[in-house]
Amino acid sequence: MSAKFQIGIDRFTLNSKLFLFTIMIISILPSGYVFGVPVKSILLLINLSVVILFFKKLSKNIVLFSMFLLLFLLLFLFFGVNDYGVMAVKEFQLMLIGILLPYVYSYFFKTHLSDVDFINLYTISVFGLFFIKGILFFLGVSTSFGEMAFQFNRVFDNELITMELPFHLFRIYLPTDLLASFYPFVYISVFGGSKRYRHEKVGYIYKVALFASFLIVVLSFSRYIIFVSMAGFLFIILSGDKKITYMFIIVVVCFFISFVFYDHIFEFIELRLNSSANDASDDIRFSQTNILLDLFYDNPFFGNGIGAYSQKMIRSELTPFSYEQQVLSFLPKFGLIGAGVILFFLMAFSMQLIIKRRWSVFCVLVLFILSGVFNPYLYSSNVMLIYLFIFIYGKRDFIYKRKYSF
Repeated sequence: MSAKFQIGIDRFTLNSKLFLFTIMIISILPSGYVFGVPVKSILLLINLSVVILFFKKLSKNIVLFSMFLLLFLLLFLFFGVNDYGVMAVKEFQLMLIGILLPYVYSYFFKTHLSDVDFINLYTISVFGLFFIKGILFFLGVSTSFGEMAFQFNRVFDNELITMELPFHLFRIYLPTDLLASFYPFVYISVFGGSKRYRHEKVGYIYKVALFASFLIVVLSFSRYIIFVSMAGFLFIILSGDKKITYMFIIVVVCFFISFVFYDHIFEFIELRLNSSANDASDDIRFSQTNILLDLFYDNPFFGNGIGAYSQKMIRSELTPFSYEQQVLSFLPKFGLIGAGVILFFLMAFSMQLIIKRRWSVFCVLVLFILSGVFNPYLYSSNVMLIYLFIFIYGKRDFIYKRKYSF
């Protein structure tokens, strides 16, 4: 296998490179601003310009479903804009960027790029996330927690979630960590999804990226993100030809590590699963249930529209419509009718994945929706790659034109 990065098509134009580069930067930046410059907004404009230039003839199905989704969102934007004004527009923009654009972009991969171009894009993004987190970790070790958080806020104009951990580590949680947790599923979808390819030697860079994703996840110290990553690695083990051997080795290694570092590991688990900070965050999530249901009862059939939020609980002045229980917040926004439409398409898409035996994509879809029960992950520019994965690998068969690797 060559150690050279290869492209999925022979004619890989400057526009294609620009498209992939902007997607990567948009996905890995932990906020929309860098030193006060709206970098993500600028890159999104460049990205859209590239796509418009390339899309001389859109697929009829892409156009029809995109128009339906756009009209659906515009309808509920109309419901919400009178009461919630600019916040309705802001949430509408997030939904367009987080959901509609990845759907359109998946057509770009279908017509101009290949499956392996996508995993290369995802792999480089994981290394980008590892680089950002590595800089923060080095800054924290060489200076202090406070200095690390201050510099992060100065560069990205955003608050950094951090705390001291066992093993002389400290938590560095970024909203982009979610991408790293899903990387094992992307890995197995490409290198385990084709009988022709699964027996070939996988490029070592992808395996290094798997390890990098694991370190990103550990330092995130998020229960949900750690769970997703563990599920992904288990999926890789169970999909392998030597799964019994791998499981035995892993059990032996885990037993040895647990025996040697028992005190530190127990402290690590206790801190994550049974601490006062966990109780406080869980109480906030549970308290949102009644508040969101009360807001839902105001207009149960058609909802209050996009941007809806309750004055009884505002988690963020910048995005008051954002709640940890994001899935439940769809009820007061879209009502029974709108939520029913969303549920119908989710069930239809899920059934398609089950019929076609796209188990890795189905797992990603379920786990990703589950994220909306704990945190507002479901629509933002940071999850664009996850939606791309679901749309690309959920809609078409795996395509391997030749051997690709780094």
